[in-house]
Amino acid sequence: MSKLKIGITGFGSISALGGSREEIEAAYDTPRSFISYDPDLEKCLARLSPQAESALLTMGREISKFHKLDRSVQMAIFAALNARKDAGWQEKIRLGVSIGSARGASRLTEQYLGQFLASGIPLSPSCSPTTTLGNLSSNVANALAVDGFAVELSATCSTALHAFLNGVAWLESGRLDAFLVGGTEAPLTPFTFAQMSALHLYSKLDAPFPCRAGDPSKRENSLVLGEGAACFCLEAASEKSKAVVEGVGYAKEVPPSLTGMSKDGVALKQSMRMALAEAGLDAVDLVITHTPGTVEGDLAELKSLESVFSHPPILINNKWKMGHCFGASGALSLELAMLILERQSLPPQAPWLESGRSKAIRTVMVNSAGFGGQAMSLVLSSKLP
Repeated sequence: MSKLKIGITGFGSISALGGSREEIEAAYDTPRSFISYDPDLEKCLARLSPQAESALLTMGREISKFHKLDRSVQMAIFAALNARKDAGWQEKIRLGVSIGSARGASRLTEQYLGQFLASGIPLSPSCSPTTTLGNLSSNVANALAVDGFAVELSATCSTALHAFLNGVAWLESGRLDAFLVGGTEAPLTPFTFAQMSALHLYSKLDAPFPCRAGDPSKRENSLVLGEGAACFCLEAASEKSKAVVEGVGYAKEVPPSLTGMSKDGVALKQSMRMALAEAGLDAVDLVITHTPGTVEGDLAELKSLESVFSHPPILINNKWKMGHCFGASGALSLELAMLILERQSLPPQAPWLESGRSKAIRTVMVNSAGFGGQAMSLVLSSKLP
């Protein structure tokens, strides 16, 4: 029995590239990175664009107790509301919500813990509800006036695509007719920077490209953190679908370390092959790679791609442009896939990445991988005949 085809009917995001479709497309059309150097933190990073920051604050004035929520939740609400508007969903539509984050409410958690350790005074009553794992999807669902189902998950950097798989599975089960999925992350915090530095993953490279994600020739790690969120509206595929989900693949390997993956990217090979098999394909036109900018991580994924595809597809990524947004990274890569399928053109890429080919792009694979050996692959098709 064939599975129900799932379509994406709307999407929205916020990141260093912007908060509106026009701003984001203009940022992708610009052949430069939106990563900047922060002299106070002595780090390169990718903050929300000024326009996106302003739009986030404006939206927050219309939502009760918005200022008490963690930044990761605020960005998720922003992306979700834009996705709902893009899909044309009515406010009271019965739907499910599955949104994830690798680190959760890291800003508020660090803030509350710092205050507690420094003074020992009693915590604010809002500490627990705003930092517990479930506050992300529940607050997004509240902002959407959802009375269906809401769940939050964390699968490190592959979180967003795991949330996507969760939504697909729920729709295929027939329990709900619509699902909002996505990922969000606000990792630009002192403790997170310290963690990445302790792992010796953080970039020490200079402009114009502090992050050299997907560059096989680099000799040092170049991971750069960014913040952002992206959400997608899923329904049964129809004429209003902007893209169709052809295949989803997932895998888990026992990694050589807590943070690494096997040198040949075993889990990614398995997830890509599963997604291709479900799609009934042996090739795609384009792969948006996970490639976080680390030497070993990038090479492992590139090796896995060589193993899976006999004819290499176009390989691109967006981390060189907007940094690594941890649990939101897969969702932001998926947004790029949607824009490429819609516009039928590749945005300018970093010098070490392919700038494009003169052919229609009908199928796109999005890869995502995370600490602990997690891997996810998603195959989308355009609506072209």
